[in-house]
Amino acid sequence: FTDIFIIILIFIFLYNIIMLLLIIKKNQSKLDLLSKNEENYRILSSLPKNSVIIYSDNKIIEINSSAISLLGYSKEEFLSLPLSAVIAPDSYNSFNKTNKLGNNNQFESVLLKKDCSEVPVILYISNINFNGFPAKALTIYDITSIKTLEKNLLYFKKAIEYSPASIVITDLDGNIEYVNPAFTDKT
Repeated sequence: FTDIFIIILIFIFLYNIIMLLLIIKKNQSKLDLLSKNEENYRILSSLPKNSVIIYSDNKIIEINSSAISLLGYSKEEFLSLPLSAVIAPDSYNSFNKTNKLGNNNQFESVLLKKDCSEVPVILYISNINFNGFPAKALTIYDITSIKTLEKNLLYFKKAIEYSPASIVITDLDGNIEYVNPAFTDKT
């Protein structure tokens, strides 16, 4: 019975790894799209999964519906806020550093919702021309699901490592890629 449980855990672990890789691949292709076009905020505004904030000198000057939905503010509330109001205090220094670097910078950060809850995100900053003036587009990728998967993978990893059953993971050719400590203790 324990071996069946371990096999089920392995399948769940592998499924979560595959899902994580698919999410990362999907997000990477979106980032590649951003680097191709300085006017990317127009494209991204029409895509429901991407949140975009247009800002200049810490002032939010435009926002799409996806960002409104993600962070819970109305458009009017957003336009009256400084950008710093939606960046978590622990993330603000890294945001400022990256913001000063120039065009096409990506980094992990945390944003604050209207209810003060935190959202883990990947931010992508690009220089744009907005209504004839220089501005920046902040493209936001919500990575809450990725963080949840990472947490679950860590649980599965620990379950496999501490399992009393011997576990061997191989590639499709039969080459051993991983053995847990119980396997090495028994062999």
